[in-house]
Amino acid sequence: MKKIETEEMKKLELDMLIDVAKFCDENDIRYYLSGGTLLGAVRHKGFIPWDDDIDISMPRPDYLKFVSTYNGSSEFYQVQSIENNDKYWRTFAKVFDTRTYLKEDAIRMPKDGNGVFIDIFPIDGLPDGKLEQLILFKEQEFLNFLYHASAWNYTMSHKYKDHLGHFANCKGLVRTFFKFLAITLLHPLPTIRIIKTINKNASKLEYEKCRYVGAIVDCAHGAACEKMEKDNFEPRIKFIFENSEFWGPKGYDEYLTNLYGDYMKLPPINRRETHHDFIAYWKEGVNG
Repeated sequence: MKKIETEEMKKLELDMLIDVAKFCDENDIRYYLSGGTLLGAVRHKGFIPWDDDIDISMPRPDYLKFVSTYNGSSEFYQVQSIENNDKYWRTFAKVFDTRTYLKEDAIRMPKDGNGVFIDIFPIDGLPDGKLEQLILFKEQEFLNFLYHASAWNYTMSHKYKDHLGHFANCKGLVRTFFKFLAITLLHPLPTIRIIKTINKNASKLEYEKCRYVGAIVDCAHGAACEKMEKDNFEPRIKFIFENSEFWGPKGYDEYLTNLYGDYMKLPPINRRETHHDFIAYWKEGVNG
């Protein structure tokens, strides 16, 4: 199989985003640029130069509508989620380019049904009370720990690979030790059941009736960082991303500050690298 280089992969992801955005606009489905993609749109008007993925998010009602209606609208793209595939292996949806194959060592996943992708996160309603929010956030973070321990492979932790000094190397080794220990002890846990529990727990409250909302099925930044007043998402505003326009939240400044702090400040040069451990290929018989 022919390897897909980074710039070519970015082009495939952008084409997917354009198709998904067009489908959403035509079918009254709300979506927002999110995470590093929104940061890239605000700071770079496109991809963060050293990043290589695309993230969007949708309110849970729109998310459910999308994952149940998108497939069949495109020749090459397919959305997978736990809601439309009982064997799906992530806590959030992904749209895949079916002409491609992705090799990722860090997580156990099927050889079929994966490829170059964009991530789609559901935004769920949150309780009003700070204590109830804290309990929910800690529940989601614990469930995500169980999910990762049951789904991960034995690979070195890269948490501190972009930090300098011997202390950072020691922290990386310690993290790898505890990662291996967690995998050894928790590998037998039922991954799919945990994924369903994470989504069920996140979506207990009706999105439209909640004052606070957040994308809390993944917890990559910590669940509390995702909390926003729902009014910060509406009305949506347009952002330029790689010479195309896409929707994002009007409260982008608060959102990005919650996730990244001083988000307009570039990170040190040694931290400007991707954190993904996958290699993409064209499938046999496909002329990329």
